[in-house]
Amino acid sequence: MKRWILPLATIGATLALLGVCTLIPAGAPPAGNTPVSNARVSRVCPYLSAESVDWRIVAASKDGQLAAAALDARPNAAPTSLLKEKGSAQPLRISAPRNDQFDGTGWVSQADGSERGLSSIACASPNQSAWFVGALLSVDATAELTLFNADATDAIVDIAIFDENGRVAAPGARGIVVRALSSHVVPLSAMSTASSPIAKTAFSIHVETSTGRVAPILRQRLWKANDPLSAEWLPPTGDPSPQVIMPGVPAGDGARKVSIVNPGDRTAQVTVELLGVEGTSVIPETQEIEVPPASTKTFDLTDTLAGQPGAIRLDAGSVEIAATMSIEAGQEPDLGFAAGSAPIEAQGLWVLPTTKNAAAVLQLANSTAKDAQVVVTTANEPGVDPEIKLVDVRAGASVLVELAKRDIIVLQLSTSDEGVHAAVSVTRQLGGLAGVTVVPLNPGENGEAPAKITLDPHVGS
Repeated sequence: MKRWILPLATIGATLALLGVCTLIPAGAPPAGNTPVSNARVSRVCPYLSAESVDWRIVAASKDGQLAAAALDARPNAAPTSLLKEKGSAQPLRISAPRNDQFDGTGWVSQADGSERGLSSIACASPNQSAWFVGALLSVDATAELTLFNADATDAIVDIAIFDENGRVAAPGARGIVVRALSSHVVPLSAMSTASSPIAKTAFSIHVETSTGRVAPILRQRLWKANDPLSAEWLPPTGDPSPQVIMPGVPAGDGARKVSIVNPGDRTAQVTVELLGVEGTSVIPETQEIEVPPASTKTFDLTDTLAGQPGAIRLDAGSVEIAATMSIEAGQEPDLGFAAGSAPIEAQGLWVLPTTKNAAAVLQLANSTAKDAQVVVTTANEPGVDPEIKLVDVRAGASVLVELAKRDIIVLQLSTSDEGVHAAVSVTRQLGGLAGVTVVPLNPGENGEAPAKITLDPHVGS
């Protein structure tokens, strides 16, 4: 008989997440003598300059080691497990030890004005590369890219733009200097010229540094003449890959359009599937769609999805692609995005500054051929009166879990199964506007590594 070995450290971490107990491996040093790493991980939360906007930033830390300060300042307050910030006119940097689990989210709820709509954004991690797919730029659409540098050295950034006609030779897109501990705004409209126009259809942006790192954030706004219709942050998608999973597509009426970028030099033949609550189904008339090399194409799936919730799976064979779905809800629609995301890891923590007037639905999508289980823990703050449930997710299907209405939701997910993707879709009526936003639950660079179960050949057969 084969025996499967699960490391004690992983078991202990999982049980601790559930509030059951903590296992200490034999021979481990006493807690007081355990070495503690001083290395901290930082993320940058955005800011909005508009006055009288109902928006806030909420951040949480599992171990209570969260620190926050302005981007160019050092933290001067005691570490905490929960931070609530009523907006800010400057970027906020949050940090925690590398082995802590922490998260931060920016949130806007506005019935009118230039920031109209329900919108959300995860505080961004500094990186050398990031992709944004499905941005819009026209008479009725503006897009603004902000580059945050949380490091003590300058960063140099190059921006590549791919529209439906190919790669755009945009002026001023290379060698952008972002000074240390500062931010730099890039109005994308300035990169569209008569000689090198950006197409009015959805396009994609690749932000890449040749020196240093940046945390990029993109704000999309829609207009009708001078009247604002909707504003939303376009979340970064995962790096191009042969398969893309976009969880969090909510149920209901409204447009559903998927934008796909193919940055390579071969045409991508893409199949489109829905991982729905009843299982996997091929979306009619999308068995194989083509995306030419070095371009972005958008496909309307409104009629074929017919309001079904779930995750969209794109398969491009051996060609690497990235994708995002734009979502509208209601007759007077608000704009939302469901981005391609990575599967959740063994454990993760996220925080949602939702309100009691909003409906939040956790969507778990299993992209594998094996059934999975996920432990879902919700609380008002980390470790305080948690509600715990075990959720079964069938192979090739999605499960919708309604979250209790709270002012703040601290959400923890734990699984030993691979291939589970997650997002939270939130809806709220804002006057005559049907507000919608989707929060992808991407694994952070902090926290425990994914649990791995391995076969030990030295244990009896």
